[in-house]
Amino acid sequence: GVAHFISFRFVSFAFWDRVCHLLACIHKYYCMLKYNTRMRPGSYSLKQCRHMYFDVDGTLVLSDHLHLRAFQQLCGSYGCEHTIDESFFASHISGRENKDISLKLFPSWSLEKRNSFSDEKEALFRDMCSSQSTDGGILEVPGARAFLSLLMERNISVTAVTNAPRENGVLMLGATGFLSDFFEDGKRVVYGSECKRAKPFPDPYVTAMTLTNLVTSEEADLLLAGNQDDSAALQEKTQNGMAFEDSPSGIRAAVAAGLYVVGLTTGHSEETLRAAGAHAVASDYHDLMSLFE
Repeated sequence: GVAHFISFRFVSFAFWDRVCHLLACIHKYYCMLKYNTRMRPGSYSLKQCRHMYFDVDGTLVLSDHLHLRAFQQLCGSYGCEHTIDESFFASHISGRENKDISLKLFPSWSLEKRNSFSDEKEALFRDMCSSQSTDGGILEVPGARAFLSLLMERNISVTAVTNAPRENGVLMLGATGFLSDFFEDGKRVVYGSECKRAKPFPDPYVTAMTLTNLVTSEEADLLLAGNQDDSAALQEKTQNGMAFEDSPSGIRAAVAAGLYVVGLTTGHSEETLRAAGAHAVASDYHDLMSLFE
């Protein structure tokens, strides 16, 4: 009797362990379909894409090393309790809005003092950009110039969508000597800091989609409210747009706006970008050129 009971308990444990594992797999697959439906092969055609939206920092230009250096310098002088290394930068700074970053760094400070810190940091970053040599300053992400040129030849509109302050955006778009040509001297740039909500909310991308007439103002309201699933026609329209991002925050914003999202591994791993919702991942624009030629 005891042996039978032990055997029964062992079989029961093994059975329910398998059931739990199966349920976990089903839940994981369901979440993938719910939040990343267009990852399935053949569900997206590059030929239908007429509008492309680009983040700036880490997506068009390599500037994170200067942001990191600016934070390290200022946080050291203000006695921040966090160690500002590359890992901390990737987890708590990259792609985030200044008000959230300063709150993470100095939670006991007043709002006014945190805002002052953010302004000081951005001014230091701009000074670093202006004073750095070509090797140590802002560089283009490999292949960006050629890729943008190809898009222009195909009459695909391009818009920059960034969480950076306007002063930073103007500086970065002009620093490489070619980006301003593609973004009409700032006319095709949306700043998250000037939207009601910045990334990771969809507002900056929805603003850009309205600017380029990809969606109407009424459809934009649906996207901002998270009701795009209620309109099959709207989902079909947003498939005509594609976003390029390098941070989880930016990817979540673009996915929430209904766009197909390509993640660039300039600052985060492929696993991190896909977990945030990226439908495709590339190391730089050279990886993407063959898909559009």
